[in-house]
Amino acid sequence: MTPRLTSLLLATLLAVLPSFAAATGAGRVDRLTDLAVQAMPMHLVFGHFADRDPHWPVQEKPDVLDAGQLACLRGELSSAGYRRVMRKKVQEFAGQGNETMDRSIRLMESGAARTMGTLVMAGVQQEITGRKVDEAEILSASRPEELQAFMEFMTDPGHAALRRVIGIGDAFDAGSSVEENNTRGEKVGEDLATRLILGGMGRCDIPTSVLFN
Repeated sequence: MTPRLTSLLLATLLAVLPSFAAATGAGRVDRLTDLAVQAMPMHLVFGHFADRDPHWPVQEKPDVLDAGQLACLRGELSSAGYRRVMRKKVQEFAGQGNETMDRSIRLMESGAARTMGTLVMAGVQQEITGRKVDEAEILSASRPEELQAFMEFMTDPGHAALRRVIGIGDAFDAGSSVEENNTRGEKVGEDLATRLILGGMGRCDIPTSVLFN
C-alpha cells in the first residue's frame, strides 16, 4: 500500500468515525427507549381510555378544551408522544456513558422489561375489571433468567437511575409487604399519569387553569 493510499484511507476513517459514534450512541438511546416503553407501557393505558371516550383525558369537563387543544393533548399522550417523552429521558440518562447504557440494555433485554410490562398491564386490568391479579402466577411464568433480571432491576441500588428513567423510582421495597408495595405501585402509576398529562398540556400551551374551571 502506497503512503498516499494509506493517508487517504486514514483521512476517510477519521471523517467517518464521528458519524459512526453518533449513530451508535443514537442506536443505544433508541433501543433503551423501546425497552423503557415496554417496561412502563403508559401509552397502552392511555390508549385504552382514549378509545373508550373521545373527550379523554378531560371527559369530566369536555368543554374546557377546543378541538385543536384536545387533539394536541391526545397526540402527546399517544404511543408516539409517550415515546418522545421517554426518549428524552433516556437521552439524558445516556450522559452516564456507554458502559452504563450497555449494561442497562442487557438487563432490560434479559427479561426485566417484559416482566415489568406484564405486571403493569395486569395491574391496570385489575383496576378496570375488578378481578384480582395473581402476581405470583405471572412471575412463575417467567424463565429463571428473566425473573433474575427483573429482581436485579427492581432491587439493585446500581440501577436506581434507570428505575427513575422508567418511572418506577424507589417504589419497591424488599422489606415491605406485598400490600404495601402494591399501594406504593398504585401511587407511582397515578403520579406518573398526572405528570405525563401535565407535561402534555405544557407542550400544547394549555394553561393548567382549565383544570379548575
